[in-house]
Amino acid sequence: MARPRCIYCGAALDAGLLAELRPPEPEPPPAAAAARTLVVAAVDGADPARLAAALELRAYEAQQRSRRGGLQLVRVGDAAAADAVAARLKAAGVQAWTLAEEQLRAAGAPLPARGGRLDGERLLLRTGDGELPVEAARLLLIVRGPIAREYQPEEERRVRRLRQLRIATLEAGYRYHLHRRDDPRPVEMDPAEFAFEPRGASASGQREMASWLEVAGRGVEVDDGFRREPPALAPAAPEPGALPAAFGAQPARGPRALRAEAGRLVLDNVAQFRFYSAWRGAVERLRRG
Repeated sequence: MARPRCIYCGAALDAGLLAELRPPEPEPPPAAAAARTLVVAAVDGADPARLAAALELRAYEAQQRSRRGGLQLVRVGDAAAADAVAARLKAAGVQAWTLAEEQLRAAGAPLPARGGRLDGERLLLRTGDGELPVEAARLLLIVRGPIAREYQPEEERRVRRLRQLRIATLEAGYRYHLHRRDDPRPVEMDPAEFAFEPRGASASGQREMASWLEVAGRGVEVDDGFRREPPALAPAAPEPGALPAAFGAQPARGPRALRAEAGRLVLDNVAQFRFYSAWRGAVERLRRG
């Protein structure tokens, strides 16, 4: 048994020294971040003055929101504050929904489609879950939007110094999310990384994919409001579900392939698009009951 004495002379050790030698108390685990709640409002035709009062906005900002119309994410905060905002909006004659962050988890983890073909009036998509048939009757909503990309500023300066990589900008991208009635996960389609079958895209990938969705998604609501959102750039995250070799097709030589080869840090707003699509899909489920 250890004793509070010197191992050489046997003298009692000073109490203050013993206190210093004691191991520090373990720090308590950090408190979990409080769950957030989103408030989404349908502001079409909303009276700007009443909207300003409900959202505590300046008159000009409320007027701009009213002019833009459509479904808008108007608040993110704790549940009590979100409920209060939603109640004020409803009292002002504005339809509003509250969404707990947990409701968006599945919708925020899309199922990537890496290839496929148009088969009559349906899509046959190849995903990590196997071949997935998609047709209008199974779709709830299609969300689409542009993807902005750029080098991180210090990386851009470095790239400019390299003879073989003198470009200072990156090609913009595009995303489609297909929200299904029977699964909260949207199917994510990226024209630049999609293997069009049987012989590849006859035009640009984006135009080809848009033409496919006009057929397979006929009559399905399309939301393209993301194009109005100012890009919120972040380090490009790994894409969910890389193309399996078993698919038997080479992935397109898109931005991710170039990034992997060059080893450069790229910023994009893919995470922002997925968040937008997640709450938009969740609201659509509530609207359709």
